[in-house]
Amino acid sequence: MADVVEVLQLQGGTANYAQLRGSVSGRSVRTALAAERIRRIAKGVYALPLQADPLIAARAQGGVLSHESAAILHGFDVLALPTTPQVTVRRGQHRRKSSLRCTLHWADDVSTIDGVTTGLRTVLDCARSLELAGALTVADSALRLGTVQHDDLSRAAAELRGPGCRRARAVVEAADA
Repeated sequence: MADVVEVLQLQGGTANYAQLRGSVSGRSVRTALAAERIRRIAKGVYALPLQADPLIAARAQGGVLSHESAAILHGFDVLALPTTPQVTVRRGQHRRKSSLRCTLHWADDVSTIDGVTTGLRTVLDCARSLELAGALTVADSALRLGTVQHDDLSRAAAELRGPGCRRARAVVEAADA
């Protein structure tokens, strides 16, 4: 049988119990926990002990990295670094008990790439929730890098509904590369 730590490394640093049990025994998981070779970050979710990756916090909550945390991973400029990872989960999902702190956001649907919101979605999330200066910093940076096109951003902002949609449209209107 494989080693628990090796399985976690192959899974990108985190795995749920079922994923681990596909390769290792339950006893191996318990032994690794007791020896502090792995840690439990949420009910049924395990991680390597020294990993301080915001993606792990997102996985622990069953969500995706979003807002300023996603902007940083996309290489966009941000006005201020987030104090905790920003995570978006499906609407109606409750906060999971976890040892990892994060700021939760809820959404009906979230477009993602590898556990991180897409560049377009990230800019729109920031435009909805941040103050004008912070939101413009992210939007201008995304446009400058070419990750997001202004036409796509304008179209997506026009389709937004709900809290922050007016703010997002104002940010998109003011944004330039």
